[in-house]
Amino acid sequence: MHFLLHQKWPPCTHLLLRSFAGGVLPFICTPFSFLTGLSSHTWQCNQVMWDSGQGMPTFLYLQTFDDQIWGHYDSSTRRVLPRVSWIKKAEEEDPSFWDWNRERASSAEVKLRGDLLLLKKHLNQSEGILVWQRRCGCELYEDGRSRGIDRYGYNGRDFLSLDFETLSWTAACEAAKVIKKRWDANWAYSQASKDNLEECCIPWLQKFLGYGKEVLLRKEHPTVKVSRKLGEDGLETLICHVHGFYPREINVTWMKDGAFWEQETLSGGAVPNSDGTYHTWISVKTDSKERDHYRCHVEHTSLVEPLQMSWQKSGELLGGKLYKVGQAGDKDGGSNQGSGEVMLEATA
Repeated sequence: MHFLLHQKWPPCTHLLLRSFAGGVLPFICTPFSFLTGLSSHTWQCNQVMWDSGQGMPTFLYLQTFDDQIWGHYDSSTRRVLPRVSWIKKAEEEDPSFWDWNRERASSAEVKLRGDLLLLKKHLNQSEGILVWQRRCGCELYEDGRSRGIDRYGYNGRDFLSLDFETLSWTAACEAAKVIKKRWDANWAYSQASKDNLEECCIPWLQKFLGYGKEVLLRKEHPTVKVSRKLGEDGLETLICHVHGFYPREINVTWMKDGAFWEQETLSGGAVPNSDGTYHTWISVKTDSKERDHYRCHVEHTSLVEPLQMSWQKSGELLGGKLYKVGQAGDKDGGSNQGSGEVMLEATA
């Protein structure tokens, strides 16, 4: 069976959960920081229950720190399996750590199965593939502020989210209003979710930072590449590709004649690479005669000062530091003049 569900929970980056029976299971999203410019860390439980109408619904439970999956549980194994080496420190500190997580995962499975039955009843939807997702956890910012996360999605779309201030649920669509009414009446459940944030989630997040600090608190500077392409309308698109940075938070913008420029721009979110770093991009459409007026401006915690990159083919002093510019695919600055792309890396 080939099953691909495109998640539409913005803003997010997509984590491929796993391959299954020759197909691909749903995607789970992890949020970017809502406090722009602040570094943050996120501790989450990503839960998926789907019913194909054939046998018992299948459950998948992934525990993540930032974008790293550290624990995996599903309805076939019924065990929480470690996925990163640094999580062993938690077991050394508390031998009951995995039993506790297995109990949490098992309880989540029972809850989501009950939720799915309730949805099928109230939405009168008994046929086809039904997918019910929950993302819960917390995010801690570098200035000490935190926020809770408790969101539900149905068949790949936003459905319900908890407001931790009012302890009320927000319905994202008309169909969710029936469930919202039921859950708003269950104040104890909403309060328990808030208590979990304050008494469990944030303390564990802080513990995890200690367990995996060599990996989670590292800094890797970005590599920047600017390419261009000509459109059918005769206009040129400059594309700034930013690769290999960590942590995830980054600010990438275009500047024109020294001023920040947002007109005719498109951008993508920071997406994980297989090596644990991230990549992103931003483009701007312009007349080719205006090309030299634009700079790709990059701010990241690994950089002493911002990086700036223009369409060019030789070294240039930008942002107060000397950077090496070479052709794409030739980091040593070779002369592959026909590629139309350049690579920029900060020199030591």
